[in-house]
Amino acid sequence: MLSRKKQNKRFTVPFVFLFFASLALGGCSSNTVAPPISEVSDRAPIERTIATEDATNQASTSAATVELLAQANDSLEANDQATAITYLERAIRITPRNPELWAQLALAHLLDGNLSVAEQHARKAIALSSSDETLEQQAWLTFADVREAQGNRTEAQGIRRRFSRFRG
Repeated sequence: MLSRKKQNKRFTVPFVFLFFASLALGGCSSNTVAPPISEVSDRAPIERTIATEDATNQASTSAATVELLAQANDSLEANDQATAITYLERAIRITPRNPELWAQLALAHLLDGNLSVAEQHARKAIALSSSDETLEQQAWLTFADVREAQGNRTEAQGIRRRFSRFRG
């Protein structure tokens, strides 16, 4: 038989644990309500799209993504790479599997002089574009531009020769 002191100790530990666990779980059920999306001013509206399973497996593009891409292109034309990068990163958060966005982000980083990041994003664009020939060519040509900027002209020329017929 256990002494009375040991019996009390055995039952105290689980009781204390259950007591604190119930306090912790009770605190999780607060009645705070998140503000509506319309009140969050620094975020772009996100349209939820349901991608259908098809043979080409193309990424869906929402209206917000299209608008952000247009703003990024305007920023690139105005030679404002930092703003273009911000727009493209926001668009990628909405549509992360869109190779066109990754290729544009690679181009923006290339123009900004950040070659290692540009190379990473160009590789991501290539990986995501395997189901669309046009987007794959665009991604490879962006990668060629990055390689040339890195000083590897031979590789860049080889890539351009392979995809030159697709540049328009």
